[in-house]
Amino acid sequence: MQTQVIELSWKDIEYYTDCIIEQLKEENYKPDIIVTIKRGGLVPAVILSHKLGIKDILIIDASRTEDDRINAQKHRPTLIFDEQEIDRVKEKKLLLVDDIVGSGETLRAVRKLLMAHNPKFIVSTTLITNLNNLKKENLKPDIVGNEVRGWIIFPWENKPPT
Repeated sequence: MQTQVIELSWKDIEYYTDCIIEQLKEENYKPDIIVTIKRGGLVPAVILSHKLGIKDILIIDASRTEDDRINAQKHRPTLIFDEQEIDRVKEKKLLLVDDIVGSGETLRAVRKLLMAHNPKFIVSTTLITNLNNLKKENLKPDIVGNEVRGWIIFPWENKPPT
C-alpha cells in the first residue's frame, strides 16, 4: 500500500500555529518556557516564540529514525540534553513543541524527562498529528494544529527519497 504524501505550505504552517495559539488562549495557558524537540520542532517553536512573545526556548535533541526516507526504520527515542539547562524547567509552565507526532513515543519520552525535573505544568503541542501511526498507549499532544493520515513534507524539508 502506497503512503499518501501531503506537502504543506508556509501558509499552512501559519494557519496551524494560529490554531495552536487560539487553543492556548481558550485554555488561558501562558507558558514560561518553550521546550522544543530538535530538529523538526525548531521551526514551529521559533514561530510560536515570536507570536507568543516568549524568548526562553529549551532544545532537546530527540531522534527515532536513521534517515528521512518515507517509513524509515524507527528505534526507541534517543534523548540528548544538557542537565544544567533542563534543570531550569523546575516550577515553570512549559509548552512542549514538535512539528509532527507519529507514534507518540518521542513526545512521551521527552515529557517523561521533563516531568523528572518538576515543572509546574506541561502542555504539549504539535503542528500535525499523523493518525496512521498514533498508538493508544502513547501520548497524543494536548493541542494539535491539524490531524492527518499520510506522510507530511514540511516547507523547510526536501522531498524525502523513497
